[in-house]
Amino acid sequence: MKGFTKNGKFHPISDYKKGTRKSRDQSAKTQGVKVERKAREGAEQSYWGENGKYQKEADVLQKLVPAEGESPDRSIDLFRRASNLYYEIFNNGGDNLEGDNQDIEVRRFESEGFDLPITNLLIEQLNEYDDEGEFVGDRDKYFEGAQDEMDRLMDQVIEQIMESRKHAT
Repeated sequence: MKGFTKNGKFHPISDYKKGTRKSRDQSAKTQGVKVERKAREGAEQSYWGENGKYQKEADVLQKLVPAEGESPDRSIDLFRRASNLYYEIFNNGGDNLEGDNQDIEVRRFESEGFDLPITNLLIEQLNEYDDEGEFVGDRDKYFEGAQDEMDRLMDQVIEQIMESRKHAT
């Protein structure tokens, strides 16, 4: 029997049946669709809407991020990691953060002094399954709060980079 273990409890996963959505991958439905990035309603400044608090600085930093892999510059790599987590929340709703050890990047940011309590609550919801392995979490409960938290994370990361560059010169 297929399944996974969470908190010491086995959760079986039922075999795929026609008409049952096996994953939340919607790429086939959106292939060729142009997504317009708009700031969330009520969000004055958002990097997703390309009008973040430090948007000009973010645009400059983004150009310094390698096409793939880590950057040898710790500041650029911090920005890269924050951007990747930001994109995961905004574009995928955090879906790729579910499962054992998938939230490692969130824990890494917290160990570096960044506070992400709402994102952790979102991840908890993404990991809520009933005994039959069916998803029962409420993603929407914390999604908007996690988005706001991601904008604050980007602000804090950029502020930290600007501060470190100021002291380096």
